[in-house]
Amino acid sequence: MEYFLIIISAIFVNNIVLAQFLG
Repeated sequence: MEYFLIIISAIFVNNIVLAQFLG
């Protein structure tokens, strides 16, 4: 379950960074 939360948070952060990068 811990790994699941880590993966979800990683994807969430990745999406935010990508959105900022693409503008």
